Amino acid sequence: MILSGAHETVIGGSTPATRNVISANGFIGVDLDRTNDSVIKGNYVGTDKSGTKDLGNVNSGIRIDAVFGLAAGTTVGGDTAASRNVISGNGSDGITLDSTQGTRVVGNRIGTTASGTEDLGNDDGVFISAPQGRPLYCARAHKDVLGRMRGFLPEY
Repeated sequence: MILSGAHETVIGGSTPATRNVISANGFIGVDLDRTNDSVIKGNYVGTDKSGTKDLGNVNSGIRIDAVFGLAAGTTVGGDTAASRNVISGNGSDGITLDSTQGTRVVGNRIGTTASGTEDLGNDDGVFISAPQGRPLYCARAHKDVLGRMRGFLPEY
């Protein structure tokens, strides 16, 4: 968990050497709470190191939360294949966005293997609760590959 005050945090990177495997945790894989301008890229969240086996986190793969403050400007994934996260096999949402502003979710494999050809699922793909102020940006479907799941669930 990264708590408030940790701004411009980078989790992962654009090369296999900087990739994190964030799996089999008893709660949430990556939990950003009241952070700004962070980047989560190039990681395997809920899978093994090959991105083909389900080792899901018990709850969400990634949660960005600002219920008691502000979380703005976070990017999950990126515009290149090297920045892509694989977020699959998690017991709850692949990504939970709660009261965030200006969050970008782009270029990821959500609910699939790293190749995007097989389902590994999440309960929900991306769950959005109470977005504030600036709009949330989710890439067009051809950039984020979504596997078996209930999909985007905005809640206002």
